[in-house]
Amino acid sequence: MNTLTHRLEEEAERWSSRDVLPTTLIASERTGRSYSDHAFGHVFRDVRTSAVEERPEMSELWFMRLRHTAVARLGEAGVNVPQIASITGHTLKTCYDILERDNVRTDKTAVSAFLQWLESKAHD
Repeated sequence: MNTLTHRLEEEAERWSSRDVLPTTLIASERTGRSYSDHAFGHVFRDVRTSAVEERPEMSELWFMRLRHTAVARLGEAGVNVPQIASITGHTLKTCYDILERDNVRTDKTAVSAFLQWLESKAHD
């Protein structure tokens, strides 16, 4: 049997004994199950607090879910806020807050906005 196949079979066996899906990146050492966002946030803060004792720069680390990144990327792509909220499950206000804080004003966004304006003028 080739080494890769053997390794994949070993990994499948290891996952079959756990109470999480293979898509879970981090599981609780105590329960063996995946964390809720809330629980992982607490663990992250505890680990960060411990790390700061030896490395003060760690105090600047913060846990960010990919939902916020999705809001920023969808905004950059020109998706409107009500549509973004329907995808991510955020309120409209939260989407606006995330876009205000996280959506970097990029060249891509500026070019997209200008092209949309030009397109609207073509139909006047």
